[in-house]
Amino acid sequence: MKALLVDKNLPDWFRIALQGRGIASDVCVPPVVSWPELSPYEMILVRGAVDLSEDVIARASRLRYVLRPGSGTERIDKEALRARGIHLISSPEGNAPTVAEHALALIFSLIRRLPEDIQAINGRLWRRSDVGRKELSELTVGIVGFGHAGRELARRLVPLARRVLAYDRFQPAGYAAAVEGVRETDIDMLLQEADVISVHVDMRPENWHWINSDFFAAMKPGGYFINTARGQVVELDALLAAIRSGHLGGVALDVLENEPPAPAVLKQLQQFPNVIITPHIAGWSETSNHRIYAILLKKLDALLQSQ
Repeated sequence: MKALLVDKNLPDWFRIALQGRGIASDVCVPPVVSWPELSPYEMILVRGAVDLSEDVIARASRLRYVLRPGSGTERIDKEALRARGIHLISSPEGNAPTVAEHALALIFSLIRRLPEDIQAINGRLWRRSDVGRKELSELTVGIVGFGHAGRELARRLVPLARRVLAYDRFQPAGYAAAVEGVRETDIDMLLQEADVISVHVDMRPENWHWINSDFFAAMKPGGYFINTARGQVVELDALLAAIRSGHLGGVALDVLENEPPAPAVLKQLQQFPNVIITPHIAGWSETSNHRIYAILLKKLDALLQSQ
């Protein structure tokens, strides 16, 4: 079997592991301006901002397996894969703990007003005040999207927050039972009662700009909004309006609709002292980068052995 590995962060040990399983491989470093001849490959691995379109899949006449390290398969044409019976393997559970820790760090940074303190110190100002500083033990946290990352965040929050609420419109009732101490609720109650909202939904057509002006207007005044999922689920103009009006107490974004963002977009967000932006690194750590490939390999082994 031969594989094409489209990944600039590919660990050497993974390619060696494939070779030990009789899978020869070629590496293509994204961005892919022009795909190579794909007919020799039975397996393609893609990571991050690589589009595996219907046209590309059609050119890979022998394709049987598509591998996606980590989470997020929205750039892969899954209908085209299903039509040909091609297996798709991903490892979203691999970086979910890392995303959860990053989201928790952002929550603490906002409620303790750390960005403003750091900015003041950098300006050689020594300011001490309790105004606007909160403790997590007195706050209700709402988790929107209760998949791998949402559940991992909930496990960390239950011992710390006053209450943890969960909402997931794509899962059947009873999903919150996966984490003891979490209350399953509808979106209206979550928006009304949560002091902090952390978003962990995937990118699918139904989620495009789902978080809009109505969403923000329904949040509690002074509430905190964190997004470590996908930038496309948030309508940026609505978010900016909610920040500008003072309705939101703080915002933390690890993802934006277009990445890297245009300088004008960054400038709009950076004018607010209560906004934190990180460069889509919530799921990145040395440990998670190893784990997503290890899980992927384990799933591939199970599939190959079953055939």
